[in-house]
Parts: sequence; structure tokens; C-alpha cells
Amino acid sequence: MGVTSFIENAVKPSTSDTDKASIEVKFEAGKDELAVDVASYGGLVPYNLNGGIQELDEAGVIGYKAFIATCGDRSIEGDFQDVDDYSLYEGMKQIAKTGKILSIHSENCGHYRSFRTNC
Repeated sequence: MGVTSFIENAVKPSTSDTDKASIEVKFEAGKDELAVDVASYGGLVPYNLNGGIQELDEAGVIGYKAFIATCGDRSIEGDFQDVDDYSLYEGMKQIAKTGKILSIHSENCGHYRSFRTNC
């Protein structure tokens, strides 16, 4: 016997889980439509450090994710962006207060591109 679950980890601007409103829209859309457990990660991005982490916690995220690898397009409002050192440090302090985990994408894009070109 197992547990069927759906855990979302979206990063596109139209589906990015970086604020309470986006989480609530997704949970509401699945309400009474899904027969599985549903959960979502919240995004740690530079622009949600002023209360955004706490709001995501209150919205019910199971954890947080961040990219230290290059991510996002800063010309697109709401796009999921990588964190700089300060944003990561401050976000980690805030997330620690929630008791939830932080998953970090730490791919080195420079190495990745080199391997794709040369291998």
C-alpha cells in the first residue's frame, strides 16, 4: 500500500509559487477535483524577503526551494529568480523559523554548458 501524492515545484512566471496568492489559486483549483494528497514548495527569491516567506508558510507550503544557479529573466515580473548570497542567507534565517526545509538548485551553468559543448 502506498500514498499517491502530487507535489508541485513550479518556476515559470505564470505558475511560480513565490507568493501566497499563487499557492491559494493552485490549492483551490484542485479542491474537490483530486483524489490525491497535494502539496507545493514555495519559492525563495530575492523579491519575497519582506514577509513573503511567512505568507507562503501560512498558505501551507511543505518547504521552500531556491536556485543559486542562474535562473529566471529579471525583465519578466514574477519570474522565478536565482538568489544572491544575501537573499540566500536572509531567506535561510526566515525559513528556519518556519521549521521547514530549503532545497537548493546548485548547478553550475558554466560547467554544464561546457560539458554539453565538449562531450
